[in-house]
Amino acid sequence: LLGVMPVVGKVEIAGIDAAREGKKARGHIGFVPQEVPLRADLTVVETLDFYGRLRRCELHRTEELIEEIDLVAHADKKVKHLSGGLRQRLALAATLLGDPQVLLLDEPFGALDALTREKMNLELLRIWKESGKTILFVTHDVDEAVLLSDRIVMMTNGPSARIGEVLDKIDEFLAPHLYPARADGSDPRICQVCGTGKLHLKTARSGGAFIGCGNYPECRYTRPISVTGD
Repeated sequence: LLGVMPVVGKVEIAGIDAAREGKKARGHIGFVPQEVPLRADLTVVETLDFYGRLRRCELHRTEELIEEIDLVAHADKKVKHLSGGLRQRLALAATLLGDPQVLLLDEPFGALDALTREKMNLELLRIWKESGKTILFVTHDVDEAVLLSDRIVMMTNGPSARIGEVLDKIDEFLAPHLYPARADGSDPRICQVCGTGKLHLKTARSGGAFIGCGNYPECRYTRPISVTGD
């Protein structure tokens, strides 16, 4: 998608052929790697102003993103004084400056501690729900993939990795984990709180993935889940 390696087939971004008009197509893409080489001596505001000038963005866009990505309290801090989570938050803000239609995120939270990583996952979910952007997110963490994805593309092992299996219906694939058999023989997909609603996988802004039917407030989140192992 970034035009770094030759590919077989055709990729279109916003109706633009990425192979024939690579530069124009990349204008619609935002990219965040695991480690972003930010200038350590610049402040948060100066960093966003710098990237804003590169992308020819209007100045008010910087102010909007500082507030939207919750960087107001750190606006005048230098990058070298920011925590890992704040640096990734800043990198995400810089990527969003040009309002790209597609976000490519290559293990952006892999180096963060568990708590900060969860906060960034929820921030990314918020951005996706509010903007409707297409996000391609690379991760080795199964729980993270389940929480963030509506489609999972699994790769084969090795340096010549290829697409292995594509999971369009994650809820069905995870059914043995999400809806274990019940001792009384009742349907494991029916909510035990109200007795009528059909359970399905949900996510919560407070963090994590949950099982619920949503018929009534007390049914909304009935059981937290964690998918590990195979």
